[in-house]
Formats: sequence, structure tokens, C-alpha cells
Amino acid sequence: MGKIWMPGGVGGADLDVINATAPDVLTGKVTVDKEGEPLTGTMPNRGAVKPNLNAGGSYAIPAGYHNGGGKVTANSLASQTPATASANRIISGYSAYVNGIKVDGTLAIQSVVSFNLAQYATQQIIASWALPSVGPWSGIRVMCKQGSYPTNANDGTLFYEGSGTYHIGTLGTGIWYFRAWNYITTSSGRFYGGYVQTAINNIPITGTQTFISSGIFTVPAKVYAVNVFLVGGGGGGAGGSAYKSSHAGDGGGGGFTKTYWNVGVSPGQTIAVSIGAGGPAGDSPSSDGGNTNFGSYLAQGGKRGGYWPAQNISGGGSGGGRGTSGDAGYPGGIGGSNGSDGGSAGYPGGIGQHTTTRAFGQSSGTLYAGGGGGGGNGSNGGNYRGVGGAGGGGNGRDGWNAGSPGAAHTGGGGGGGWCGWRDENGIHGSDGGSGICIVRWGY
Repeated sequence: MGKIWMPGGVGGADLDVINATAPDVLTGKVTVDKEGEPLTGTMPNRGAVKPNLNAGGSYAIPAGYHNGGGKVTANSLASQTPATASANRIISGYSAYVNGIKVDGTLAIQSVVSFNLAQYATQQIIASWALPSVGPWSGIRVMCKQGSYPTNANDGTLFYEGSGTYHIGTLGTGIWYFRAWNYITTSSGRFYGGYVQTAINNIPITGTQTFISSGIFTVPAKVYAVNVFLVGGGGGGAGGSAYKSSHAGDGGGGGFTKTYWNVGVSPGQTIAVSIGAGGPAGDSPSSDGGNTNFGSYLAQGGKRGGYWPAQNISGGGSGGGRGTSGDAGYPGGIGGSNGSDGGSAGYPGGIGQHTTTRAFGQSSGTLYAGGGGGGGNGSNGGNYRGVGGAGGGGNGRDGWNAGSPGAAHTGGGGGGGWCGWRDENGIHGSDGGSGICIVRWGY
């Protein structure tokens, strides 16, 4: 083994115990290896390392020499959390560090205030509320259920969501339970405040008013639309001539019928109603029925019965035609019904409106506006009158049976007159029936 000569001493150093290598020796320093050869160090001299770290940061200690004067210093939390928020600007239940200090939020999302429910119209509810005077607010969410209150803001039927202050909604009948939440919308999602709750019984608001004479309709409270059924006055029946060689009279046409759906109205509004009078009978000629009006909505009166020469009439259910001339008996035509044409005899009946004349066009509705039956023409007063149409039409006249007017308040047409013997006076027809107006709501 190699030896190091130590002048002035005794013996020599054992180089076999040397195990340092260049990385173990500070850069710039020289030692010897096991062979006694010079060895120059390569260990970096780091000196005094003094890094600054933010919270959550880390420092990797590099290999090399450190002189012990280094120091890792954490930056202050205040320098890392500069902010201007205060407790009343941080949502309650949440915390934040502001300038190095932990701040617990006290900002509450205000509950809904002045929440009210009321019946607005038939099967319609109006909900109203006030905007919050303090705190954050993006909108309101209103939920409703039958049987129990909604358990959360997604349970039940959504009645309203948005930033308004009221809403009108249509719901089924029965008791509805409402809850309402104010909310704010943030980049982290939606946050709800506390809820308020109340319940309401949603009931139909229904009613009917019938006019058989002219008057004023006053719209009831909470009614915003009505359905209107109108029947014009029936036409008057025509008279028959005084000669057996001439003609009996036509029956008058039933008044026209008309249904108007969902007519917009306002509570307390007044609307004029005029009922069409039945047309008077006459020999030359009779008269049309009067129009029936609900404000600007109308149904025309039925047309009069013809005289000489023959003329067609028209109406809801049209009148029957007259019996023809001659000594022998000729029956008058049957009055039309439910919108049909009048029956023909010696002359054709009138033309009906060809749509149902039942109230509101419903199969269960009352039938109106039957046409008048035509008058009979027969020697020695035979039984030849035409029968009035169902729905108020009057019967025609013949030698044995008196004619009849259209029924009042039905718009029925008047019956036609009889053609009498030569040198006898002919018999007049009959008046038409007056019309009717029916207003209803909530159906």
C-alpha cells in the first residue's frame, strides 16, 4: 500500500481508509485518493440558500454544500390573500381568508316577502310577492303540489321562476300547497334562501245569465272571458189569399243562431244586450225577425214568409212552403228544425242555416229557432196545415186548426196563413217568436 511520509514524525498514514470521491469534496478543494494521487472536489458550494415560499409551496433542497446560514421563509398569509370582502358579503355558512384573516360569512339570502295567493279567474290562481330590500337576489322559484307542500325547490309543479313580482297560472281544481324560494345565481351554481308557504283552494268560477228581453250584462268579479249564444227573432208567417184558386202562406224562418267563444271581458264591464223581436205576420208581406245583439256580436233575425209570388225564406231552421192552389186540399210544408231547410209543398220551403241551432252548438243544448209550418190550402176547410219545426216553430193555419206564432224566447218562425174559399177572407199567418241571449262563464 502507499504511504505518506510525515517528516518529523514516526511511521506513515494508511491511504486504504480513504473513501471520498470528487463529489464528496467541495469544489476547488484538493485531497488525495487511495493511491496518494491528488483529488479535486466537485461538490457544489451552495452557500446560504434563503428561498421565500407561499402557503402550499415547496422547496427542493439541491445536492451540495450548505453553510448553515440558509433559511426557508414563508410569505405572510396576508400578502397571499389580499381582498376587500367583509363578513356581510360572504354567504352565511361559508368562510374565506381576507388579508390573512379567516372571515365567516354572515350574508343571508332573504326569504320571500309578502307572498300572497288569490283566485284570479275560474281555475286560475294569481301569486304575488315583493322584491327583497336587502341582500343578493337573482329571482324567485315557486313550486306547488296537491296533497302536501313541496319538500324542496324541485318537488311538485313549477308555477313560476324568474325575476317578476307576480304570476297568473291555470291549475286543476282542489287545494294547492305552495312554497316559494328566493335564489341567487353564481359561478358556483344556484343558492336558495329560506322558503315561505301558503295554500289555496282553486275552485271553478261558473255562472250563466239568460236575457229574454233587452238589458245590460255586468261582468262578474274574476271573470275575464265569457261564451255567448244568440238567437235572432223568428220571421213572421205570411198570410193566405182569400181565393181557393190562390195560395196559402209560407211559414216564417227561425232566427239565426250564433255562438261566440271566449269573448274577452273585464270584471265590472257593462255590455248592452238587445233581444230581437219576432217578425209580425202580414198578408203582403210579413216581416223579418229582429237581430239579437251582445255588444257588437249579433245573430240575425229569421226571414219572413213569402206571399205572392213565391219566395224562399231563410233562417235557423227554415219555414215550410205554402200549400198550392186549387179546390182540393194541399198541405203546407213542415217547418225546418235544427238548421234544416223547410219542407216543400206546392212551393219549396226556405233554406236553413245548415248548422245546429242547439245552445252553444252542443248536442245536449236546448233546441232553438224552428221554422214555421206552411199554411194549408183546401176546400171546405180541410186539415192541411204544416207543422212547425222543433225548437219553437209555429204551426201553419188551415180550415180546421188555428195557426200559432213562433214560441217566445226561442226565435221560432211564425206559421203560415190559410187560403180560404172564394169570396171569403184569407186567414193571416202568425208572428215569429222573440230571440234570446245566453251568457255563461267558467265552462
